[in-house]
Amino acid sequence: MDEKHRRARIVPREPTLIYLSTSTMTRSRCIFAALLGVLAILSVYPHSTFGQSPDPPVASDGDLPFQIGEPVADTSVALILTYNNATRTVSAESYEQSVQSMTRGRPIPSGQETAVHRQAVISQVVRMATTHADEIQSLDVDTAAVGEQFRQQRARFPDSTAFSDALSQAGMTEDSLRSMIASSLRMNAYRDTVAETVEAPPADSVESYAEEQGTVGARHILLQVEPGMSEENIDSLRTVAASLIDSVNAGADFARLAEEYSDGPSSSRGGDLGTFSRERMVKPFADAAFSMQDSSEVYPDPVRTEYGFHVIQLTEAPQPMEMEEARGALMEERVQTAFREEMERLMEDVMVRMNPDLVPLATSDLRK
Repeated sequence: MDEKHRRARIVPREPTLIYLSTSTMTRSRCIFAALLGVLAILSVYPHSTFGQSPDPPVASDGDLPFQIGEPVADTSVALILTYNNATRTVSAESYEQSVQSMTRGRPIPSGQETAVHRQAVISQVVRMATTHADEIQSLDVDTAAVGEQFRQQRARFPDSTAFSDALSQAGMTEDSLRSMIASSLRMNAYRDTVAETVEAPPADSVESYAEEQGTVGARHILLQVEPGMSEENIDSLRTVAASLIDSVNAGADFARLAEEYSDGPSSSRGGDLGTFSRERMVKPFADAAFSMQDSSEVYPDPVRTEYGFHVIQLTEAPQPMEMEEARGALMEERVQTAFREEMERLMEDVMVRMNPDLVPLATSDLRK
């Protein structure tokens, strides 16, 4: 490699998590939305005491299937929800507690205000719909199961005083906690009812899913394209990447070249990325890795992604997901989709009135 090419490739290190693709994050949001009907029942619990919470969730994209009414003027009220001849008022204090529980008591991260408040409203809508939907409330609940879960919650605290204090801080009583647990169990039962209506995936869909969710092992050398880099320097990086491919095919040690040339965090490991599924990588990288079949095979051309040029070598040939595992995972996705659609159907008749001073959301924020 000449000195010009070596200078051209000196660019900043890549972010540690560049391989998490946008499709993965979108899919995670969809799965969360599908389970929202179950999780929202417990959303008023302070996460620091009643269980761990992920980062503040973001609602799924698309129009939200509930009605938006006139604004609320009462300064002590955040939301008024009406559904199935029932009305529930969410006080300013209760709404703030729900927002705080979502952020685990920390300030809302900059730029996430709309997402957090949007999810807080959705959680209240789901709770309203599921608490008053006839088809859910008609389901029997095992009182012994309610009692057992109540005891499990109480056992997380050192004594009854700490437990009572936590309930008080959440604006709850022991009776309201039992009611919440019963609602959660009804939701689980209703989800089981929905699951019974979902058809099993056909064999060809399972086979395709198994291929899509399979894994491959690879290592790479990343020559990162710096923002604003000239076309001349980009062409130089492409030439360096092609030369590295020729060197590996001629017998050069890939790991040594990765340590010397790669701008990726895996350079210290000889470029080794371990095994990964298709969805963990950005599409051009995944397409190239999964197109090869033989371990140690090198992709014939530099692969351009938003991060730069990659020289890719397989370390493990593609392995499809086990068929039984694929069948179960695909069935679960179908159930989640059906359950989400059922929750949206229940939400259609919920009327929500918001206090714009306490719930800083425009109608457009709830519809995007």
